Amino acid sequence: MSEIELAQYMLALLSEADAQFEFWLTVTSGVLVASFVAGDALSKRLRVLLALFYVWASAVFYTRYGAVSTYLNGYEELAASYGAAVLAPTSMAAGVLRSSLWVVGTAVAVWVVLRGNRGHAKSAEPHPVATS
Repeated sequence: MSEIELAQYMLALLSEADAQFEFWLTVTSGVLVASFVAGDALSKRLRVLLALFYVWASAVFYTRYGAVSTYLNGYEELAASYGAAVLAPTSMAAGVLRSSLWVVGTAVAVWVVLRGNRGHAKSAEPHPVATS
């Protein structure tokens, strides 16, 4: 494998890692919006089921992200053996930050789904508007 092919493959892997993270962000946003919009119409059993499916999907996305990261680390080592400069500190920091956001974001989303829409149910009466 030439250095150019290696660089192209590494960029493709970075793009795949970004795609996995972006898809997780999209799913997380969808789960949060759906939970808020459905409000108290979702029973506790449906909330638990939604949370379980969301955790399952998050685990699948994170596992795929981890596999891509592992491949990328291997190709970074190969690039280093060619004498190419590798952005390991940057990619390590990004990986740690992204992973922590993934874990914390998943936990918060599950908490929001299980918590429900307590005390935030839509009122049938309009809010008073200040007149001046």
